Amino acid sequence: MTLVGQPVLETRALEKRYQLGNRLIGSVTVLRALDGVDLVVNEGESLAIVGESGSGKTTLARCMAGLVSPTKGAVAFDDTDISTLRGRSWHAFRRQVQPIFQDPFSSLDPRWTVAQTIAEGLDSYGIGTKADRAARVAELMSQVGLSTSLLQRRPHELSGGQCQRVGIAAALALQPRVVIADEPVSALDVSVRAQVLNLLARLHEDLKLTLVLITHDMTVVEHISDRVAVMYLGRIVEVGPTRELLRSPIHPYTRALVAAIPRPDPRRRMTSVPVKGEIGSAISIPSGCRFHPRCPIAEPECSTIDPPLIAFGEDRVAACTVEANRRSAEKRGAGKHHPAGRTGALGEQR
Repeated sequence: MTLVGQPVLETRALEKRYQLGNRLIGSVTVLRALDGVDLVVNEGESLAIVGESGSGKTTLARCMAGLVSPTKGAVAFDDTDISTLRGRSWHAFRRQVQPIFQDPFSSLDPRWTVAQTIAEGLDSYGIGTKADRAARVAELMSQVGLSTSLLQRRPHELSGGQCQRVGIAAALALQPRVVIADEPVSALDVSVRAQVLNLLARLHEDLKLTLVLITHDMTVVEHISDRVAVMYLGRIVEVGPTRELLRSPIHPYTRALVAAIPRPDPRRRMTSVPVKGEIGSAISIPSGCRFHPRCPIAEPECSTIDPPLIAFGEDRVAACTVEANRRSAEKRGAGKHHPAGRTGALGEQR
């Protein structure tokens, strides 16, 4: 696990809303893609942001990378609101925070060679001489496991895995501090996914990168992240260190995601968490806790109380009133009946 430092990237009460329809005919609806997201990314860590399609993960990634402007709230880089950056300061931010996109084919210019794609950032920022840039491109090709014999090829002459490696090399060209990878393996064949994930994990360790990984695949989370943030319908519902969160998820939605992870062990029985239906609509978000219509432990109060992120011990937060009340009652009961106050491990499922 990488040693982490101070916060480098942060979202503060972040909101992103899209107006759908036609104002001229008075038919306008509002889609709340992000609805008050507070999240801190620490220097040197690998943070996975997970959730179903429609949870707001990609919108959050684009806001954090400066590709989309939020409706409200702020994205801060080194404690500076990036919306206030102009000119050189903005270009410096874009150099320090680089994206890797989901579809390796659509994210690469089909007219450009591999060499041109990787060198684009170096050329734009005027880094080094032409010979220096060529040497840097060759170095990056080696880092991502590609032969320099591919430098004059174009995307249609490469496989999906090769294209994604080119995208990773292009993102690393400017030696950024933060890389935001949006579903970097979802468009790849299963046989190639592990190779790209191992590459990202190795680059994260070797280059001391801060890596933000957007994914809906919990098996990816296990192998590459130090910490996990779980999203549901535009909100963060749980955050915690990866091992602890996977071992003892707190929020019912997180429990369902963890229970769905396939385990290649015939001796281990598959468990399931009875979650009802599909993720709700960001156009018509339920009152109270937005997960309560699907939640197996929902109480009547969940339809009216919109829970904030509540601390569940060190480095663990979750937005669940029922779980907070249950654990509070357990602690009171344990203190009354058991002088030693033994309540069990945090998040232990009983």
